[in-house]
Amino acid sequence: MMYTVLIDNVSCSDYGLCIPERPQIVTAEQDIDTKIIRGRNGSLTIPYAYNDVDHEIPFNFLDDVKDFKQTYRIAKPYFKRGSKFIMSDDPHVYRKMKKVQFGDADNTIREYGYFDVTFTFDPFEYLTTQTVSIKKGSFIQNEGTIYSQPYMKIYGTGNITLYINSQVFIFKGLTDFIELDCDAMVAFRTVNGAMVLADNLMETLEFPVLEEGKNYFDWIGNVTKIEVNPYWRYF
Repeated sequence: MMYTVLIDNVSCSDYGLCIPERPQIVTAEQDIDTKIIRGRNGSLTIPYAYNDVDHEIPFNFLDDVKDFKQTYRIAKPYFKRGSKFIMSDDPHVYRKMKKVQFGDADNTIREYGYFDVTFTFDPFEYLTTQTVSIKKGSFIQNEGTIYSQPYMKIYGTGNITLYINSQVFIFKGLTDFIELDCDAMVAFRTVNGAMVLADNLMETLEFPVLEEGKNYFDWIGNVTKIEVNPYWRYF
């Protein structure tokens, strides 16, 4: 069976490439600090964030490739410029690409060659999700296995207090809407296709996360609508 990857929704087979065997499954490691304290039973464990994942994947050129070297040159930018990675046998999730490194290519004959690519990924696998509208007093269920950092767009005016479970977020002086990229921790507004920073409208330093399980939404103030793309994910 031939395996392929899609990078930014373009198959590697479009560049004459395939994966000779199903790659191993890699899992992100959590950064955990362990301290031994005299007089304390057992160690003190302090969990931090998850580390990036390095994944080495071999690629072969398909049988109809006539000139390995030229095809290889053309294929390298395909990997270098990519941001979204999908395996053909697991199409419902994707990874965020951060860096790629190429191993030496083996080219014993003109028509055949193979090489390894080491991908550095964000720690998580992401479900493909859509933006949904949230009603006051409703909840959304986290479909992943770890908290997510969503995109949110809050439509409203004046001063608004948003509650998500036990989290509280305060916004001041809204005129129409504010957008939150909770992964990048940026508050902004998109105006005429350009991003305008709006940190001055958000008084809370922390950004929303959607915890495992149910996430209840409520608010005080003149809110007409809240849109959320939850970016569910697995570690």
